[in-house]
Amino acid sequence: MSWLQGTLLGIVAVAAVIDLRTHRIPNWLTFPALALGLILQFVVSGPAGLGSALLGVLVGAGLFLIPYVLGGMGPGDVKLMGVVGAFMGPGGALWAALFAGVAGGVLALFWALVHGQVSRVLGRTGALVGAALDPRRRAAQGGLPRLERDGAWSIPYGVAIAFGVALSLWWRGT
Repeated sequence: MSWLQGTLLGIVAVAAVIDLRTHRIPNWLTFPALALGLILQFVVSGPAGLGSALLGVLVGAGLFLIPYVLGGMGPGDVKLMGVVGAFMGPGGALWAALFAGVAGGVLALFWALVHGQVSRVLGRTGALVGAALDPRRRAAQGGLPRLERDGAWSIPYGVAIAFGVALSLWWRGT
């Protein structure tokens, strides 16, 4: 593991702990981390590294933008995935997002079990998937339904992102 990857793991670990405690990922963590990732990529790999980091930011944040717009996650999660992209580049951000999605699904199921909300979560997810796959249902509902945020049991997705980063680094052997 490189020192660059170790730095990223430290950042996402801090974000996960903060998200577990406060259900937020603060800007004071994500904005400097984003700048650090871009600067370090430029220092290590020059203009090509900076270009890869910028594309990684777009891929990482872009993949989480749709769930954010649908109300399924907060803006801090999107910004944290942008940080991941800055450190890992576009391919690494894609792998991290895929693994974070799997970890997030496991975390959501665990969270729903703990909070007695399994049937509610499955129903909301089914409605969203059904509307996404059936244009007639989507038209009847006026578009895709928004996932309402429930402060009583919001999922700290920063934990899933941290697991996704760690798993993607392990899986890719880097």
